[in-house]
Amino acid sequence: MDKMEFNLKLLQIGNSDRELIIKGIKFELDRENRIVALIGESGLGKTTIYKSLFSTYISLWKKEHPIKFVCNHNINGLEYSNEDIEKGTIKPNFGFATQVPYFFNYKTVEDNLFYPLKWLNEVDDSKEFRKKYLNKFKLEDLQNEEMNHLSGGQRQMVNIARVFLSNPELVIIDESLSNLDESKAKEYINLILTNYPQTFIFLTSHRETDISYCKAKKIYLVKKQDEAGSVYITMN
Repeated sequence: MDKMEFNLKLLQIGNSDRELIIKGIKFELDRENRIVALIGESGLGKTTIYKSLFSTYISLWKKEHPIKFVCNHNINGLEYSNEDIEKGTIKPNFGFATQVPYFFNYKTVEDNLFYPLKWLNEVDDSKEFRKKYLNKFKLEDLQNEEMNHLSGGQRQMVNIARVFLSNPELVIIDESLSNLDESKAKEYINLILTNYPQTFIFLTSHRETDISYCKAKKIYLVKKQDEAGSVYITMN
């Protein structure tokens, strides 16, 4: 894709006790400006916006609590309704580096990093590919370490590396850089921008230096109230 036009027309999630309504989040990215950062205080739904693109998270939400879930995403003119996303009828090549990643703690970095290759049939799984990939993400010295021995920052290095295995069109980096020290975060930003020039990036980070160093387009989220009294989240 040479551009990405993102338009979240509506996201409504909740129950009788609490409901989150997000609408009117719209922006455009291109090859020169391919990173966007959502900015706003906690509770405004930054992570929820991203998770609503993935059927896995919607299923988890519904298992945890009986909820109402309605959404209407539009990406490059393609509509993604809640039915489409839940049923998996549309499967874009998007990756998600979550703030709290899941790992098999008593398996090695190499095992965890390359586990998705079980489902990525078109991706090379040779020893040579693995070696080059580990070196690319500066993980060769951690290759045989068990995940439970790693620091929070090292775990996020594995998390970020894992999400690029499929050469995704879009990668969501949700507070993952914030767990690295600033110098390592900059190193990883440069690594991603150099090696994945075709990938668009949606970013959240509580550290302003990450956003500035990425030269990300900033989208500020705010609470508003309509004439009917409904409180919702939108762009400033």
